[in-house]
Amino acid sequence: MVNIPYKSTGAAMTDVLSGQVPVIVGSLLPVVPFINNGKLRALAVTTAKRWYSVPNVPTVAETLPGYDVELWFGAMAPRGTPAAIINRLNAAINKALEQPDMKKNLEVQGMIATGGTPEKFGERVRRDYDRWVKLVDEVKIKVE
Repeated sequence: MVNIPYKSTGAAMTDVLSGQVPVIVGSLLPVVPFINNGKLRALAVTTAKRWYSVPNVPTVAETLPGYDVELWFGAMAPRGTPAAIINRLNAAINKALEQPDMKKNLEVQGMIATGGTPEKFGERVRRDYDRWVKLVDEVKIKVE
């Protein structure tokens, strides 16, 4: 298999749907309509659990136990931002994520809002960073 870097899942879809590219690994949202209308066959999702919008699609972890790769978004501020400001921003973001319209809009886009604390998010960032650095070192990935 040869990696073909695309700037977005949407851009790759043209080549996948035309048969020029046999497989895609990308964001779920742009491909769900093509899965549902039978133009694409989903092989797996990378999340630890089956995804709600395509419940019949297995996870990679069902074949490779422990596999879990999720796309996440978070808000960050410059180093040195006072804790009071960080806490105010965090409270406002968590409050916004609880609004029914916001939850619905995110769900339509294939996202689940979790919110949380700055500490919890920092742990997630560090855990993912450490995980990918370890993988790059183990398989000796080099930038070309």
